[in-house]
Amino acid sequence: MRDSALLVTTLGLALAAFAVACSDDDTSNGNNPGGSTDTDGGTLPPGTVLPDGGVVPEDPPIYAIAQYVATGTPTTYVTVTDTLASEVPTAGASIEAPGQAIINGVPGGKRIFLGVATDAKLRRYDMSADGKLPAYGSPSAEVDLQAAGLANLSGYGSGIQLVGATKGYWLSWSGGKVVAFDQNEMIITKTIDVPEIIRANPDTPGTPYTTSVTGYPILDGTTLYYFVSWDSRNGGVIKTASGSAVVAIDTTNDTVQVIQDLNGCSYARDGVISGDWMYLASEAVGSSVNYLNAANGAAPCMRRFSRTTKQFDAAYKVDLNTLGGAPTGSLVTAPSGEAFLYVLDTASAQSAGITNPRLLSVGSFWKTAKLTVGDTPTLQILDNPLTSSSVLPHQLKSMKVTATFDAATQQLREVGAAGVVATDRANGKLNGNTGSIVQLQ
Repeated sequence: MRDSALLVTTLGLALAAFAVACSDDDTSNGNNPGGSTDTDGGTLPPGTVLPDGGVVPEDPPIYAIAQYVATGTPTTYVTVTDTLASEVPTAGASIEAPGQAIINGVPGGKRIFLGVATDAKLRRYDMSADGKLPAYGSPSAEVDLQAAGLANLSGYGSGIQLVGATKGYWLSWSGGKVVAFDQNEMIITKTIDVPEIIRANPDTPGTPYTTSVTGYPILDGTTLYYFVSWDSRNGGVIKTASGSAVVAIDTTNDTVQVIQDLNGCSYARDGVISGDWMYLASEAVGSSVNYLNAANGAAPCMRRFSRTTKQFDAAYKVDLNTLGGAPTGSLVTAPSGEAFLYVLDTASAQSAGITNPRLLSVGSFWKTAKLTVGDTPTLQILDNPLTSSSVLPHQLKSMKVTATFDAATQQLREVGAAGVVATDRANGKLNGNTGSIVQLQ
């Protein structure tokens, strides 16, 4: 799914830019969004019940959206906006970062952390009282991860993970490192080598597989989980390696376990928790590779991982193509707990004549199916329009959203109980390849 988004750039599919539209609500007539003054002159937090029975209103939402435009001088535009239901223009962006950049932040945390593919500096930008972010060259603070042995901060916004009030992590898929940092002091607090995520490719001695990391890690209690897979892209031929791995970070003491499942599912990069288990499924890129040429990658499957023992269930392996009745993959979950997979409409795919698996995965050829996990999982095909199997979800304060990656003009969609669909609060038009969305308040 997530690599499919990057392909949109590589293959010239719609990549656009970021835009900004921010406005503060009027605080006249006694309105005070985000706080109410008490009798001592202090400010009560949103949600406080007042003596007259009223409730202090929540802050109006403000979002930061990072969009990458590859044409001309490649630039990432970070736009501040108060709505996800209208077009996000590129003009007036708060931050214009050179090349491809990614952002992340704590929902409602009033700051973003930005990394670029041209250096290893992690930059923090704090939102001002009037809802603005500093310009690219004037971050609030920064820390150079070159000191941890990294050359750049390329990847997805999910590579930046923020836990609690002070702790942050960067997972370097190319450097094989987890770097812990302090969000406030912006200093490196620990560097942990994870060489297991760098895997030798027997077809190209000296050049490893490309390590691919999930775009949606899971924080389960005090354990942060990343999901890792591998592929090769030599000579324009995309192949997926068998197996995957789970990177488990204990956020209480900054220790890391890497649990490999090298004989398991090919290209499994997304998970859903149910009971004592975390279920991991192949992404539709792997499904597409297998569908177009089985010699280039194994059939997609689903495995499960114990949350208590931190081990895979050796006896559990579900063939997704059999479960879906066609090439199946790309797990996405709604905040309310529903899980979904995508099932290829082979007739539509064949009529399009696409031979590149990444193009196939981003095209509107996929049915949405509701997944019920367990010892005997089931799929229910939903009556949704055909869509891309490529999603890159972002959990905001009140909803989960993703950009689409199946057209020259991308759209925002909400991830909910009905799948990935347009809603009255998430349907805006985008003008760049959008891989990072943060709610500032």
